[in-house]
Amino acid sequence: MSHTSHDKMREMVTTIRNVEGSYGRPIGILVDLQGPKLRVGSFDGGSVQLNNGASFVLDSDKTPGDATRVQLPHPEILAALKPGHALLLDDGKVRLIAEETSPDRAVTRVVIGGKMSDRKGVSLPDTDLPVPR
Repeated sequence: MSHTSHDKMREMVTTIRNVEGSYGRPIGILVDLQGPKLRVGSFDGGSVQLNNGASFVLDSDKTPGDATRVQLPHPEILAALKPGHALLLDDGKVRLIAEETSPDRAVTRVVIGGKMSDRKGVSLPDTDLPVPR
């Protein structure tokens, strides 16, 4: 559902329902609803290269990032991170391990480096985030 507009989705559902009517059989419609989007901020110049073994800071500073730091505009992540927790960036292409954490910054070590660019996703397999129910 996040890859099309509401109008296009309505059009596709109408088409499916028309086919359903012409065959006289129910057709189920399965959609993938988008979960929360956790993303890093932006980088000066749009992207950086993170090298294996390097230190990389995630913080609350809105200043565009560089190869040493970037904003993480999610205070709930910074509050929940603990040393030893993994952070997977850009669909898991880049892996970081938290070494030092505080409510406004996390110092991490780059375990698997790569190119990072603006607004890439963050996944936290080891961290329990407070999620409203």
